[in-house]
Amino acid sequence: MLSSLPLQILIYFHWWFLVAYMLVSLFIFAYKGSNLYYPNDSMSWDISLLLLYGLIDTIRLSFSSRGNKTENLEALIKGAILGAVTLVSYVYFLRLQV
Repeated sequence: MLSSLPLQILIYFHWWFLVAYMLVSLFIFAYKGSNLYYPNDSMSWDISLLLLYGLIDTIRLSFSSRGNKTENLEALIKGAILGAVTLVSYVYFLRLQV
């Protein structure tokens, strides 16, 4: 198995997407909390889930990048499993969020 340049490019740009997504989401939560009716317990739950998503996606990108560069299948599989978890969090933030 050879390391994949297109995969590494996607991982690199996903780091930038992750930072932008987290910043925009935090600004949107601040706007919702100050200008719209948003239950306090729901706000704290959503912010904690966003921070947990950021942590898990950082670990996923680290595993994926390391697995791609060292051609280690175990690290790529761990990254793929954590990818499923981040997919669930995307579905929550897009469809199930208040």
